[in-house]
Amino acid sequence: MGNAIRVLRYPIIILAGTLGLYGITVALLAILIHLTSLPSFGVPYFTPVAPLTFGNLKDVYVFLGGT
Repeated sequence: MGNAIRVLRYPIIILAGTLGLYGITVALLAILIHLTSLPSFGVPYFTPVAPLTFGNLKDVYVFLGGT
């Protein structure tokens, strides 16, 4: 994961330097679009979320509160 962060850091810095907050938003949106198109063992990486079906959202919600 360190190599991926190292490779992505410089384009994000360049976009942020030239376009500001809009550049950071564009870079993060591009990363998110790329992640949603990746397959993992033949199944899309963001399966419960990317093809939005409300029946699968029960697998996404995690309650982190106390008792």
